[in-house]
Amino acid sequence: MRAERLCNANGFSLVEAVVVIGLISAGSLILAQLSQNSVFMQESFSAGSERLELGNDTYFITSDKDSCTASLAGTTFKGSMIKTTPTNGLSLWYADEMGARSRKAFDEGLRIGKLKIDKIGFTMPDYAAGVNWPVGSGQSFRGVLTISGVKVVGGQEIPFKAVEQPINVTFNTNGSGTSTITECTTQSSGGASAGIGVPKAVFYVTSTGVSNDIFGNATLVSHNQNVYSNTVTLRISFSGLPPLTNSNFVVLTHSKLTTYYEVSRINANTIDISFWYADNSLDASGGFIKASVSLWIN
Repeated sequence: MRAERLCNANGFSLVEAVVVIGLISAGSLILAQLSQNSVFMQESFSAGSERLELGNDTYFITSDKDSCTASLAGTTFKGSMIKTTPTNGLSLWYADEMGARSRKAFDEGLRIGKLKIDKIGFTMPDYAAGVNWPVGSGQSFRGVLTISGVKVVGGQEIPFKAVEQPINVTFNTNGSGTSTITECTTQSSGGASAGIGVPKAVFYVTSTGVSNDIFGNATLVSHNQNVYSNTVTLRISFSGLPPLTNSNFVVLTHSKLTTYYEVSRINANTIDISFWYADNSLDASGGFIKASVSLWIN
């Protein structure tokens, strides 16, 4: 009597053959998925390594004053917008022994392995005044260089974590309020101080006197110059700020012409800042030339 079930020539039923084929197909799909996941993981790891190298190279370039300056010198911005609106379209360069651009490192649109750079921009997120910088030269402040883009992983474009490199820039500002970067570095240069927040006062010494504090917290009490000892002493008073003690405030200055400065606390809201400078920093009328002063209170 024939078996009630249908059998193939080897004694397996048609149902069993279908089940076996199904299991093989499922196994193949699982293996394909595992292989796809493995490729995704490998590409993700490669993109992560390239992102790390991008960050390290950016720090290396900006920590070298010549390369940082070669990259950003000539970049313009408006103080009224620079806190939130980046200046994009930048490139990073290595400088030669003369400080000139030698080899381009990164540019917008550049592909580095799995990474594609979309934007290289500059902002001043700590600049809270919201107005253009006053006319002057040798001004300085903290900025952030940001490199953003995507990583191509598994055929998809996924934004990578942006590289954010703090830098200090020196710049000049003209009568229209446009500031032009002249120097930059990752080292502290008197216009910013990492770790102690946003300055409470920023003002400028020029050949004709001292500008008003851009934050409105400081007032110049006196501006005394001694042409025989090559010194200038500023007495500054502050209002609306916490009382100054002997240890809770920091004053930083930036000037190419001053050789030394000293700060003395007079009382809870008044300080003296004395500058020593070279003879050639005096103009024909004896005015003190170009220094920026910033004050922080911890």
